[in-house]
Amino acid sequence: MEAHMRDPIVVYWLRRLNATLTYRVMPEAVGAIDLLTRAVDVDIDATSAEQRCTAMHEMAHLVLGHGEPRDEREYEAMEDEANAWAADKLIPDWLLSYAL
Repeated sequence: MEAHMRDPIVVYWLRRLNATLTYRVMPEAVGAIDLLTRAVDVDIDATSAEQRCTAMHEMAHLVLGHGEPRDEREYEAMEDEANAWAADKLIPDWLLSYAL
């Protein structure tokens, strides 16, 4: 089992969303999600921190109800929104306020 699969935050959201997580070689991306099957794919060659963040980012697309973007502008907006959601879940408020 990958180290971050024991991460309680990742495991919690996988279970809550009834999603699956698979590690595979991904030469052109770090992660991807199939919104219909709720299958999250993460690059097996990424660092554990990248894998953890990527898994949460991809699950964010499910939570936020994202679909196929109509254009580059909408794509970028969805990516920013997914990044913000993932960061919010991965970085506790107390740690963020302490660091600032």
